Amino acid sequence: MYRNTAALLALTFCLLARSLSAAEAETGEASWYGPGFHGRLTANGEVFDKEALTAAHRTLPFGTVVRVRNLDNGREAVLRINDRGPFARGRILDVSEAGARVLGMVESGTARVRIEILRLGEAPKAAGPAGASATSGAAVPVVTVRIQVASYRDAGNAGRAAERLRLSGLSPSLETEGSFTRVVLAGVPPGEKDALVKRLSELGFPGVLVRTETRY
Repeated sequence: MYRNTAALLALTFCLLARSLSAAEAETGEASWYGPGFHGRLTANGEVFDKEALTAAHRTLPFGTVVRVRNLDNGREAVLRINDRGPFARGRILDVSEAGARVLGMVESGTARVRIEILRLGEAPKAAGPAGASATSGAAVPVVTVRIQVASYRDAGNAGRAAERLRLSGLSPSLETEGSFTRVVLAGVPPGEKDALVKRLSELGFPGVLVRTETRY
């Protein structure tokens, strides 16, 4: 009788755990970021490491551990939330470059994902009288430049353009929206913008679109 009761309790606990995970799951589009932010401060005050398995989310507490499943290819990664973002409309997560490699989304730039919370992080601490420090979880604004190099209806042409840029030592990403695929250089330090725009023109990409972005 005791064994039957214990087994029933264990089964009930497993079912409740699954229900909780399902309730906390979030599905949407994810993107990735890396080279332009490597070595800079994340929103929780850490130094961003593009080779660490981390991610940016708009609302989850810092330190939250999530399982991310790429719905396009079935690959999964366990990531820790240490930054805020993404700020592009319609996206729910920005993963590090290492996370993007595990998920198999470096080339595509974006992917349809499902996020499940494995362990919830701590709520952010209140700032002191003098304002929050970098280690208190306060958002630290980082200004960067985003350059849209080109946009194509044919994803194959976009991939070839991106490969051409990689062979020139750059780190482009691909963003798909509707029937267009964009070739983008994100996270560019403002001081490098003019030289990079000139270089792109020399590589055969004149008339690029430049936008300044602020991350918190």
